[in-house]
Amino acid sequence: LLPFSPLFAQWSFGDADLWLLFALGLGALPLVQLNRMLAQILRNEFRATHFAATSVLLGFLTLTIGFVLAVVLKLGIPGILAGALVAEAIVLTVRAWLVRSHRSPGFDRELLGNLLRFGVPLVPGSVSFWVIASSDRIIVGLLAGPTELGYYAVSTSVVAVFAVLLVAIGQAWLPRIVQLYEEDPRQSEIVAGQVFTRLVLLLAAMAAAISLAAPWIVTIVSGPEYGPAARSLPLLALGATLFG
Repeated sequence: LLPFSPLFAQWSFGDADLWLLFALGLGALPLVQLNRMLAQILRNEFRATHFAATSVLLGFLTLTIGFVLAVVLKLGIPGILAGALVAEAIVLTVRAWLVRSHRSPGFDRELLGNLLRFGVPLVPGSVSFWVIASSDRIIVGLLAGPTELGYYAVSTSVVAVFAVLLVAIGQAWLPRIVQLYEEDPRQSEIVAGQVFTRLVLLLAAMAAAISLAAPWIVTIVSGPEYGPAARSLPLLALGATLFG
């Protein structure tokens, strides 16, 4: 996809000269995916300290290096993306060392076949989710213009609190429920039902609070000039609840 970066930039921003943004993002993608796979090993082994420490390190390095490149060296948005790429490379090295015991010189064709049979059918759903989750800003920008896009960006940043909560719960939930299912399938059903009910109530309460306080939240976060952003908060909060 790298050779098509100018085409993506022209289609998304109307300016092919912004191709570097897409090139940096695409260049970081292999590092990001490898990092996630190694982090999954830490999760599956319930090595919470190592998982949390490397996750915090990744966030710290991404922010710090991105800030230096973007603000201090005045590279702007490309500096932010380059900072993310460098941070992913550093943390990938650390995580590779932490899971070094899993390295094997051999190649297991049977395991690869099992992985592909399980994973390939999930690809269409993953692609569909990616399109829905990533295309909103492009569509708003193209159809409504930069002003409405600015309001929408403020709204999505407020609703991001749902994503933070769901990621935190999800990181701990998946390995535990799989382990419980392997030990006692019946008990895992009961636990899953209880957790699901409480999670829905929590998310619904958050959505109601954000919807009621939308004008004040937007004013605090971005200032009174972004007041119109409050109109989309209730719908976005409901969507985040349903997603959760």
